[in-house]
Amino acid sequence: TVEAWINPAAGQNDATYNGIVSFGPNPASCQNRFLMSIQSNGVPSFANWCNDYVPSATSCPALPFGQWSHLSMVLSGTGTNNIRFYINGQLVSTGTTSAAALTNILA
Repeated sequence: TVEAWINPAAGQNDATYNGIVSFGPNPASCQNRFLMSIQSNGVPSFANWCNDYVPSATSCPALPFGQWSHLSMVLSGTGTNNIRFYINGQLVSTGTTSAAALTNILA
């Protein structure tokens, strides 16, 4: 689980990856790194540089701009729907990513 209180501003620079919490370097390998981020439209996203999970605005609500919100991301195992986003304690999106690449940091 990774979580943060954020107060996003409108007009984020990157369409997909405006970083909130990151871990690890970004070399050619996919192993042991991740980024919890927010898209320019306010929708959360996740990257591990191999199999990202970037929900659309129709499948996940956006965080409100100019307002504090609690965002958490939960990775669980390696199967289908192994990533979940919560906004203010409410499950808002599930998806699948290659969390197997994160085995060493999740152990």
